[in-house]
Amino acid sequence: MKRKRHRFAVLSPLLLLAGCIVGDELTTVTIHPDGSANMVTFRSNLRSTQSGQDGERELANYRTTFESRTQDDMVRIREAGGTIVQTSWVREQAPLSNIVSVRFPDAAAFEKFGTSKNDDGSLQITTQWRSDGAHRKILVRIMARPGALDLSQFTEPSIEKLHQHLANGISGTRIAVAGGSITGARGFAVASDRQSALLDLSEIAKLLQAEGGKAELYLDWEVTQ
Repeated sequence: MKRKRHRFAVLSPLLLLAGCIVGDELTTVTIHPDGSANMVTFRSNLRSTQSGQDGERELANYRTTFESRTQDDMVRIREAGGTIVQTSWVREQAPLSNIVSVRFPDAAAFEKFGTSKNDDGSLQITTQWRSDGAHRKILVRIMARPGALDLSQFTEPSIEKLHQHLANGISGTRIAVAGGSITGARGFAVASDRQSALLDLSEIAKLLQAEGGKAELYLDWEVTQ
């Protein structure tokens, strides 16, 4: 079964998707003062939820689309104007591991990659980049119809449920600012050194619930060099 994603690097852990290739995914997006960006995604422990020949076929198809750079995310990167700089295997046998390195040449390409919607329009994500003097801002607007997102696992889960969720698969997206210091955030947990921020799925889930399926996330920073 093919796993199809519509997201800003990012929101895939919230989506109700019928994916049979599962695993861990860690993404770091480094944004430069001019709005260009680099994105590195490390995926590991990739395996099929199917058994026997069905699972083997799924993994074989995953290998083929990865090596040919035809996976959905890779297609969206090119359509947005980004360049896939490198793809490489860390482990080619199940459970699989790989790395993808991407370059977005300008803010327009970054915005386009971060703007998408589901085929049925149940989820829309709009990303904007703003620059004013030394001030920089990323604004992400989410609009979701009821049932489009699975929020239960992120809203005040018990310790046991949280541990089970992490054991099932770790997924995180970090935004790093090159030559800057973060001054404000919503929907992100800011690192102590204010050089980067991790997408805060728990806060996003609460915002979506409180605002009827709508949420506005942002990250503000000042360019320091």
